[in-house]
Amino acid sequence: MNLRKALLALLIVSGVSTGSVDARAEPLESTKLYLVMSMAGVTAGSLQLKIDPADGEVSSSLKMKSQGLFKLLTGYKSFAEARTRPASNGDGPKPVSYDSTYETKSSERKVQIRYDPADGGITDLGSWKRGKPRKSKVPEELRVDTVDPLTGVLQVRHWITELRGGRTGVTNIAVEEASASRTFEIFDGRRRYRLNAELLERLQIDVDGEDRPAFRFKVQMEPLAGFSSKDMLANWASEGGKRWIELVITDEDNPLPVSMTTKGGTLKTTVYLRKVCIGESRCLKIDN
Repeated sequence: MNLRKALLALLIVSGVSTGSVDARAEPLESTKLYLVMSMAGVTAGSLQLKIDPADGEVSSSLKMKSQGLFKLLTGYKSFAEARTRPASNGDGPKPVSYDSTYETKSSERKVQIRYDPADGGITDLGSWKRGKPRKSKVPEELRVDTVDPLTGVLQVRHWITELRGGRTGVTNIAVEEASASRTFEIFDGRRRYRLNAELLERLQIDVDGEDRPAFRFKVQMEPLAGFSSKDMLANWASEGGKRWIELVITDEDNPLPVSMTTKGGTLKTTVYLRKVCIGESRCLKIDN
């Protein structure tokens, strides 16, 4: 079982707060999210995502590691960081750079991607396994018009702001049918996949004892290249649409991913938000 792939696929659709498509909105402070992942009811790993809008770019980083029995089995840990040009003039967020490394008991990999700041095209790609260069199995034509996983998170946030009418201080806006679904094209340096997201409904949820408006999404992963025949996510996602990810995000100026849960199959995987910190001192622990 590949813990990293399950963590990353769930995270990509988490839509955390990173900025706004409305130039009139106040710039957001640095945000840290702490999440816990469970598989079949057993804690499997933890994630720490940091988003820092500053100096005309958004810097983001992601730490992931296995816990408990999964740590003994895999010894998995990873770190990724990216720089992204925020949405402006009607364009969505564009990638600038992406670096990632991950380790298990049996392997160590690194990826580096650089992008053209003007159009977001890939200008440099490097991949290493145990310190030795590796060629990507993804054809060049499939790398066009893609973004790295962390920039993908920002694109989801951009879409959520569009669903809210591009305005702050407004909830429960009528959603146009054309905007109720969106695809996100992701290339992480080794794998190429598409995320198909569909807004199912708006609802009220309990977040740490407080009712909040929220979105509920259906997200399906479409593997395109770079996946092995034994890849858990590639096999899991190819069940004729019967397996998907349910994502719940608060519908507010500072959207928060409350939960991400796999649907279908025998092994239920869930990621819960446990703590969020805005700025340097304001932290809220969440008991879901």
